[in-house]
Amino acid sequence: MAVDYLSALNVGSGLNVTQIVDALVDAEKAPRETTITEKINEKTVSISAFAEVKQQFNTLQTSLDALAQASTLAVQATSADGNASSVSVSVTNPTLVTPFD
Repeated sequence: MAVDYLSALNVGSGLNVTQIVDALVDAEKAPRETTITEKINEKTVSISAFAEVKQQFNTLQTSLDALAQASTLAVQATSADGNASSVSVSVTNPTLVTPFD
């Protein structure tokens, strides 16, 4: 806590120099703080976006790894009855059924 000795003694210009100096320092500092805070926020958003993209690539890589396994893409038997307007599908191994959302 700053003590204004001149005001306490009733001498001097009568201006509250401490308050004036504090106000000038704050006025000088505020725009810089705002600019720095805005830049920090922009960088944080960019980092978050890159993290999201990385996560999506990791998910894609996991899916591609699963597809690369020989058993996943194994050849399945098919048959046709000659009627081109109908298709019949039956699952012989339910462990290979994968839902795609």
